[in-house]
Amino acid sequence: MGKLTKVFLALCLLIGIASGVYLSLGGKNNLEVMAIEYDEGKIVKVIAREVFPVPYKDPEHLLSTGSLVILGKPIKSENVVTKDSEGILIDHFTLTEVELTNVFTDKSGRKYKVGDIIKVAEPTYVVDVRGTGLVKFTIDGYEDLEKEKEYLLVLQEEAGYDELYGIVGLELGKHELNVSEEMPVLNHTQPHPANVQKEEFRVDLFKKFQLN
Repeated sequence: MGKLTKVFLALCLLIGIASGVYLSLGGKNNLEVMAIEYDEGKIVKVIAREVFPVPYKDPEHLLSTGSLVILGKPIKSENVVTKDSEGILIDHFTLTEVELTNVFTDKSGRKYKVGDIIKVAEPTYVVDVRGTGLVKFTIDGYEDLEKEKEYLLVLQEEAGYDELYGIVGLELGKHELNVSEEMPVLNHTQPHPANVQKEEFRVDLFKKFQLN
C-alpha cells in the first residue's frame, strides 16, 4: 500500500472529525471535505468547503457586514489549537497579527490608527494526527495571509473574543495590493468562478477606496 493511499485512508477517519469542527469562529457545523493533498515529508492538507456559505451579492453587502476595513501587513502568525479534557477541539485557527497601514472604516469604537496592530483569526489550522502527521485544515482553498505583503481586509469582530477579528467572506474580504491583475485559470481555459467573483469584488473595492 502506497503512502498516499495510507494517508487517504487515515484521513477518511478525519471526515467525522472535520464535520464536527468549525474551521471558523462562528461555530458553523456545515462543512464537507472536498479534497486531500499530500506532499512527501510535508503537511497533509484537507480542503473543506462551506455547504451553506453566506451569499454576498456585491461588495456593498460585504462591507455592510464588516465593522473594520483596513490596509495592513501581516507581521506574525501562530497556529492556535486548544482541546477539552476529551480531546475535542475548542479553538482552532491561525492567529495573525496585522500592522495597520490605513484605516478606511472603523465601527469598532476603538479608534484604530496607522501603526496599530490588530489580531486576525484566519480559517486554517494544523493538528498532528497519529499515524498521519501534520494535517492542515482550510475552507474553500483559503490561503493564509503572507508576511510583509499588504492587504485590503474587510473584518468583523468575533463574538466571545476580545479584539479578535475574522475576515468577512473569506477570500472576498481579503485582497492583496500590487497583485497581478491576471486571474488564475481552471484547466487553462476559463477563470474559475470563485476567482472571477473575487476579482469583481477587488475591482469595486479598490475603486471605492481609491487604491488603483
